[in-house]
Amino acid sequence: MTIFIGSMRRSGLNRSLAAVAMVLCWSSGFLVAKAAGPFSEIGVFLLMRFSIAVCFFTILSAVCGATWPNREHILLHCLSGALLQGGYLVAGYRAVEAGLSVGAMTLIGAFQPTITAVVVSFLSGSLPRGLVWQGLIVGTLGVFMVLGPQFSAADQEANWLGYSAAAIAVVSVTLGTFLQSKLLNQCDLAPAGALQNIGAAAVALSAAIFWDLWSWSSHPVLWIALFWASMGLSVGGYVLLLWLLRSQDIVSVTSLVLSTPPIAAALSFIIFGETLTLVQITGMVVSIVGVVLVRRSLQQPPGKI
Repeated sequence: MTIFIGSMRRSGLNRSLAAVAMVLCWSSGFLVAKAAGPFSEIGVFLLMRFSIAVCFFTILSAVCGATWPNREHILLHCLSGALLQGGYLVAGYRAVEAGLSVGAMTLIGAFQPTITAVVVSFLSGSLPRGLVWQGLIVGTLGVFMVLGPQFSAADQEANWLGYSAAAIAVVSVTLGTFLQSKLLNQCDLAPAGALQNIGAAAVALSAAIFWDLWSWSSHPVLWIALFWASMGLSVGGYVLLLWLLRSQDIVSVTSLVLSTPPIAAALSFIIFGETLTLVQITGMVVSIVGVVLVRRSLQQPPGKI
């Protein structure tokens, strides 16, 4: 796995292609949740998803003869997975169950890149370039345009639990991304993937036990969703995220989050027949322009901007 990532960097692949693939993975996560929701409780679905990923990465580690980290780093990798995947997904879906619409939850999640930029500025003692902030603002505006029409009256009445869970989800994924970026060179990717999915599975199991919800319906749609969620998102998406974090600035990588709501809306239009207004289509373009501004700014030498 490490050799594969290295060959990607040496061949120049194509950071743009990797970024596009990452956005498509993240965007499809919204569709997976919608498809699997009627057939399984979310805690059980996520537990199975993360468990399959653990098995895959463990087998891959054995086949490749990968080196496992020491005890301290084992705990840090588990914590990273618990925050980046487990905490974010469990809290996010819990927010929706508490009355927040998927659109509202997605919109709140779109603030992650801005929060990341602020935290990076605080920790490093230096401010990102003005064009970075402009790109984040433009991208967030585009997300508002895409998701605004999806807001329902229920969002205005959603109780404190829904909004609290949404806030926890955003904080969780932000902290998980920071911790992930610090662990990049601490061990091979396959063992790291196994450990981080163990952490995520522990959160999902805790949620299922806490809410005592274990329903599972063996519907073909559910099995298809589970396969893609585990292999496409928890495996493929993880590898792409790690490669991007190794080769690019963390703010540049998290800015890709601003592209996921527009792509998810477009995919929902194609697959589920959901409506798309002119304002939403315009918002898609605006949000992608914001991401381009951020990434181009961070890829240029300081003197060029």
